[in-house]
Amino acid sequence: GTARPPRQGHAGAQFCMARELDGANPEFEDLPRRAEYLAMATAQHISHFAAIEELGTMYFDGEIPTPDAETRYKEAARLFKIDIETRRAMYSYTQLGRCYRRGLGVPANRDEAERLWRHAVITNNDEEACEELERNGMEVPDTFG
Repeated sequence: GTARPPRQGHAGAQFCMARELDGANPEFEDLPRRAEYLAMATAQHISHFAAIEELGTMYFDGEIPTPDAETRYKEAARLFKIDIETRRAMYSYTQLGRCYRRGLGVPANRDEAERLWRHAVITNNDEEACEELERNGMEVPDTFG
């Protein structure tokens, strides 16, 4: 039934299917299938939808099995970097900043974390990035608010 269009390669259907499996409705939660659909959508249209950002977040949150934490965070950081290059997605700036601040999948770099968070705040008034700046004792740009 419902898996046919996504399995046949329609990126939009794959992304929608992934959204249905995210756990918002516990009856339909299936994180392994969600990751599979996000990966299929990303493989077809790397900059289409938020598939790559959501896939990176699944790695970051440990929802996709990996051999170890280093592998998990390296993959998350790699996906956030691609998402920034292709879509300039604000949430990926925030998430990649978290990777840099904590040295998760990338070398720890407080200045790079601050640069990424400031960009998200200045460009999009990103609330989570603003909170990260405040939490880490970094200056919040005046443009927020």
